[in-house]
Amino acid sequence: MSAVPPACSASELRSSCRTSRAARADARFRDPYVWGPDGRWKMLLGSQSDECGVILLYETQDPQAAGGWTYLGKLMVETRHRTTAIECPCLLPLDGEATDPATRWALIYGLMNGTDERTGRQNLTMVDVGWFDGRAFSREFSRELDFITDNYAFQAFMDGANPVGIGWLGNWADTGPAVDFPSAMTLPRTLKLEGGQLLTPPIGAAESLRSHIIDRTRLAAGETVAFVNGAVELLFELREAGLPFDLTFDHPGVTLGLVQDETGLWLRYERQGRIAPRYIVEGAQVCRVRIFLDYGSIEVFVDDGRIAGSKRIDGFEPVRSARLSAAPDAVPHATVWSLRL
Repeated sequence: MSAVPPACSASELRSSCRTSRAARADARFRDPYVWGPDGRWKMLLGSQSDECGVILLYETQDPQAAGGWTYLGKLMVETRHRTTAIECPCLLPLDGEATDPATRWALIYGLMNGTDERTGRQNLTMVDVGWFDGRAFSREFSRELDFITDNYAFQAFMDGANPVGIGWLGNWADTGPAVDFPSAMTLPRTLKLEGGQLLTPPIGAAESLRSHIIDRTRLAAGETVAFVNGAVELLFELREAGLPFDLTFDHPGVTLGLVQDETGLWLRYERQGRIAPRYIVEGAQVCRVRIFLDYGSIEVFVDDGRIAGSKRIDGFEPVRSARLSAAPDAVPHATVWSLRL
């Protein structure tokens, strides 16, 4: 991660932060995000203060963005999860033109070393939805990007009029340079507002990964469906939102599954000798579940991305089969595709 963007000198940044008290003398700057929403180049930097993480905003009138950066202030101060530095901040319009004051924006950022005390999950990624006037951000609501937390360092851009983003499929809590693990990027997601909610489904082109149908009847009937390889997509619907189910996967190294019960929707992930966090959306009552499996990963998208979660699976072995347990006639439709991965 770059400590200082090429367009700024280290001395300029340190001077700005001493003046604004935005960071300590040993300040950390990381992950510059540069874009031009109003005819001037803007830059976000992740940083930290004495007690929490902050996002800093800069601006330049240089049309080449090669210099002249001016510190505008703290765009956001994060105090909810005792994070240190903010990582990979990005900001983009959701439902209109960047120059329209009514347009709502998504401010996305990672909470380095932040911990959710209720579940034990670390390094959360947050999305704040609100309004940006070129100098200040006003939050309307906030939510997590990923309830499992292995979609980290998410970076987004505009594909025409559509916001699209992709994340690192990992988490600092259990990965690093000393660990032998299959590292990858998540499926690209789009971001959209519907009915006052932020949805983050996979982009439509994800359907092009489908090779052929493995099953259309057995999973819904509660039978075990074997996979030729570990790259599959599963899609099933419940007769009513909130009906309980238990989807179990056969993996040689971990206990893996997705469950909906009276507590909500949660990922079962257990490794021998290690206690995993609780990956749960409490009180969730979902209806449509879409899951992508690959060697070393599972990605879950529920109700068109109203809930999403990604998990890196330890080891290099594939998931070998799946079985869905539910009440009779609770699952009217279920399809399993083999993927070209």
